[in-house]
Amino acid sequence: MTPSLDYRIDALLSLLRIKIDALRSFHHQGEAHFNIEFDKFKAETDHLTVAEWEHREDFYIGQRDELESLRELKRHFAIAGLFNVFETFLRDALDQLRSAGVAVPPRKPKERWYLDKMKDIFAAVRVPITKPDRDWNAIKKLQAFRHCITHRDGYPGEEDVRILKCYNVDVPQDVWIELPARYLEESAVLVENVCDRIVNDCKSAFPGGQ
Repeated sequence: MTPSLDYRIDALLSLLRIKIDALRSFHHQGEAHFNIEFDKFKAETDHLTVAEWEHREDFYIGQRDELESLRELKRHFAIAGLFNVFETFLRDALDQLRSAGVAVPPRKPKERWYLDKMKDIFAAVRVPITKPDRDWNAIKKLQAFRHCITHRDGYPGEEDVRILKCYNVDVPQDVWIELPARYLEESAVLVENVCDRIVNDCKSAFPGGQ
């Protein structure tokens, strides 16, 4: 017997949480590694005299910058991964709705649907994913960060700067983005809550399958 729609979309939600927990673990390990190595760096340099620091200043600054860059790279990777997990959840949820007889258009072979297209498809089948506005704006900010990270290696162009400013984020153009330490966890909770709501809305809109 084919599993019910409720069962299948609940399974997608469980898989989403597993993937997000893996990203959390990756992020936490990166932060912990940075803290350990930075403490070592401070222990090696805090006792230096001004003359000793100046003698090897370029080397010490290079060490510090390398540690900070590695931490930021891991933050970037986690955020890009989180947004990709979210989009994958949306695609899979639409596939399950179509399999249950909901009027979701089929995807062409190898065609990938992205957030804005899927938003319109969900709305067309009475499952709006853009409410409340606060959460949707936070999702769009996450998307803007992801685009800058994956399309421009984390260096915002003029358009990235303009879009992020729409979400109250001011970043300098062509300067590597530094994400707040808590941004991954805040965004992970956001994605979990939005996907919870989508699953509940699907169940309400299509009880018993459709």
